Amino acid sequence: PPRLWPEDVDLVHEMWLDVSEKYAGSKVHHRDIVGVALRRMREQLNSGDRDNVVKDILEELEHRKESQAM
Repeated sequence: PPRLWPEDVDLVHEMWLDVSEKYAGSKVHHRDIVGVALRRMREQLNSGDRDNVVKDILEELEHRKESQAM
């Protein structure tokens, strides 16, 4: 399985808490949050916004490299 950074897991959990507390209760799972996020990203990659998404991915990669160098 893919390796996730702890802060990414924290972000998924934060979004899950928000949605589960306000709307769906125990019916929503962390995988639901991830699934929706991935489908939306796929839509953006297949749209006119592709360049911005790829730019964000490359910036994330650069940020991770800088964090690891410290």
